[in-house]
Amino acid sequence: MEKKKARFNVVDAIIVAVVIAAVGIVGMQLFSDRASTETVSWYHVSFFCEDVPGHEAELIKKGDAVTDDDKKVSLGVVETVELGPSQNYVETAEGQLKLTSKEDANSVTLVARVSAKEFEHGITVGVARYGVGHSLALRAGNTKIFGRVSGIEKIEE
Repeated sequence: MEKKKARFNVVDAIIVAVVIAAVGIVGMQLFSDRASTETVSWYHVSFFCEDVPGHEAELIKKGDAVTDDDKKVSLGVVETVELGPSQNYVETAEGQLKLTSKEDANSVTLVARVSAKEFEHGITVGVARYGVGHSLALRAGNTKIFGRVSGIEKIEE
């Protein structure tokens, strides 16, 4: 039996190069950051945490670094911290939900100054997107708390 040699010539090389270039262009269009043409602005992002142990709530101070603990995204610094009574819902004997609070816990409203890009439903910080209602594990200073985004307001400078 006679073996045929596979030949690779200049035409084959050009075809392979065109295919690789086409795949690269399509990939760049699909996976590029569409928000990259938008400008970065400053926002006040409010976070509400309804049930934080009192000793932890008292550790959060103005100027503390704020981080999304799940996505490891820096969310700026604490501008203001407000403590209130914790907010817990319990079911009554009649089957209705009643808002109560715990003696040894607080609710925390935290406002952070965040550098971000706007998108249709909120803001983008790095590669992470946040909108009102977004739940997250949050670090403020050395304290880890669980809450949600309760407001996003662009800072007009």
